[in-house]
Amino acid sequence: MVILGDPIAQMRPSISFNPRLLAPGCNQRRLAWQAPVDAFEQVMHSLTATRNLNGIAITYPFKERGLAFANTLSSEVATVGAANALWREGTGRSDADMFDGVGLVRAAAGAVCTNCDLA
Repeated sequence: MVILGDPIAQMRPSISFNPRLLAPGCNQRRLAWQAPVDAFEQVMHSLTATRNLNGIAITYPFKERGLAFANTLSSEVATVGAANALWREGTGRSDADMFDGVGLVRAAAGAVCTNCDLA
């Protein structure tokens, strides 16, 4: 999976994600991928044409622009008008989702309220 943004130096998938993906039989890695703002569409066309890339995590400033590359939008994406994840189904179609809000609520619930129903 590629984590696509500009800038992207703040993303450290080799530290945060990749150690968790080293389990036997897991053939995945996360790679921070910087795309210049003016080349976003060209980069996305190339990434979505790459057959062994199963997903793209989208970060600043591309969350709205990424919608153009999705075939199916989750209800969260339709409501917010932005996506932070695209992944390819077995059919080759791309689905888009947004889980920034869920992640924020779960992180806040864990930090503030250890006995809440929010986590």
